[in-house]
Amino acid sequence: MSTYPRTMPTHPRMCRAEVLRTRRLSPSFQRVTIAGPNLTTFDDAGYDQWFRLFLPRRPGEALMLPDVAGREWWQSYLALPEQHRPHVSNYTVADLRRVSGSVEVDIDVVLHWDSTGHLVGTVARWAASAQTGDELALLDQGVL
Repeated sequence: MSTYPRTMPTHPRMCRAEVLRTRRLSPSFQRVTIAGPNLTTFDDAGYDQWFRLFLPRRPGEALMLPDVAGREWWQSYLALPEQHRPHVSNYTVADLRRVSGSVEVDIDVVLHWDSTGHLVGTVARWAASAQTGDELALLDQGVL
């Protein structure tokens, strides 16, 4: 059992961001670096900080996000029209930097292929094809 308590933000905020750059770290790891003015409110909580990653349902589609009220967001998410409801996955912060008054966050994504050689997984496909300026959002969930 961990000796460190789980910490969760009292008032989590949805942080809109966009892809700044991507880089293949190895044949099966893609790093996506994101930035945006909303990330200045994303606190660096250290190791094991995790967040919910929201992606548009389809590439190029506008990102529709749920309302966040304190720690409540799930019901608002389910209320979004299914055809526009964003994909959501849990990820940890690989790195966070404050650069010239802005914040950059690195997200490391494992890439998997099926037996026919096709990349599988919504986030893996997104990470492998992400372009500078692509829209996304993060919802800070604290530290485990």
